[in-house]
Amino acid sequence: MEITAIKCPNCAGSINYLPGQRAVKCPYCDSVLDIKADPAEIALDLAKKKYQNADAARVGYLNNLRSWKTKGRILLTVQFALTMISYFLTEINSEGTGLYNFGMMLVVAVFVSIFAGPIWLKSKIPPAPQNIEEQLKLKGSVLLTIKLVALSILAMFLGLIAGVILYR
Repeated sequence: MEITAIKCPNCAGSINYLPGQRAVKCPYCDSVLDIKADPAEIALDLAKKKYQNADAARVGYLNNLRSWKTKGRILLTVQFALTMISYFLTEINSEGTGLYNFGMMLVVAVFVSIFAGPIWLKSKIPPAPQNIEEQLKLKGSVLLTIKLVALSILAMFLGLIAGVILYR
């Protein structure tokens, strides 16, 4: 760093200071001088702060997206497991028993979750900060909802297939 020297207005002593310092004390007469910042230095500081804020926003948004994807994986896993369990309960138990009825309730829950789950998940998409790059933004479009419903149906069928394989 470049050291700058100025003269003290009180005693005419030489005072050295580093760029970025806003106040300096004269080593001879102990007067405190305020140093005005260079406009280029101010612009550089503002640019650094803006970059740090944008970087922090980007990292925060990506963390929120990871959390959202985890919620989606949990939803699909629950749908898979409920389908498999409901298959077991309805196949193993005879109609009219408590476990059979519980299995049928799980079937209804799976079918409801196939459509309600993706809608809920879509509503939880984290909002992107304004200064984030366009390619990082996740948009809640109709196509995304269709994709989430398709994944839910796939999880249900995989659970059914796994239940049939494990039961037989």
